[in-house]
Amino acid sequence: MTIEFLDTVPVILREPLALWWERAGVPGALHETYGAVPERLRRELPRVAAGSEFVAAALIQDPSALAWFARHSEPPMASTANDDYEKRAAAAAAVPEAKRLLREWRRRELLRIAWRDIAGHADTAETLSALSNLADACVRAGCRSARTARACRSSLSPWASSGAAS
Repeated sequence: MTIEFLDTVPVILREPLALWWERAGVPGALHETYGAVPERLRRELPRVAAGSEFVAAALIQDPSALAWFARHSEPPMASTANDDYEKRAAAAAAVPEAKRLLREWRRRELLRIAWRDIAGHADTAETLSALSNLADACVRAGCRSARTARACRSSLSPWASSGAAS
């Protein structure tokens, strides 16, 4: 599968973008997702990937992020998804799971913010507000997850019930 709308980027960026697309298609997942997203997003993808190394790398690392973005591109849907990620990360049963969720959430939401900024769908105020909100929510979720993990470790400590200092 070739990337559509390659002609929407400057000539000097077309070859590197075609090589990125080739690399992105090795596992096949991004190409499959690409075919299922709306044409508007397929049209914007070359410009966004050429304009952001982060977005290009995030799509290779997490091909399903493109489908996630297609469902949550607008702020109201993103807000709902962010609330869900925050709750899931804070309630994760184990630290590795909380870390995985926080990384996935950060990657996908930063992809959404960057895409909307580069594609011209968000002004500076919306972009900065979204970045600030993401940072605040990730810190909250991370702190809650750490408190939960610490409480679990404390309850397993042999000194927890004896009142000895830990």
